[in-house]
Amino acid sequence: MDSESRTRQKLAASAAQLRRWAHEPDLRAATEAMREGRRRKLENEVDPERRLPEHERARRADQLQRAHMREIAAKSAAVRARRKASKDR
Repeated sequence: MDSESRTRQKLAASAAQLRRWAHEPDLRAATEAMREGRRRKLENEVDPERRLPEHERARRADQLQRAHMREIAAKSAAVRARRKASKDR
């Protein structure tokens, strides 16, 4: 797929997403299942055999979530830096 096709596809997906959320009266309720699934996934990663106390499993899952968000932020910063460098040339 060439760059132009990817751009069109991203724009179409973004428009579809905006349309979907425009008609949703309760965004929190609409995303509850996703958040619960993500939480279970993180808890399974830190304690697959459920040996830790609930509060410790929750603490570790929170740390994994925070690490994930920081990794995303780092990737985003790197992309912004590359774009800025290419514009400055």
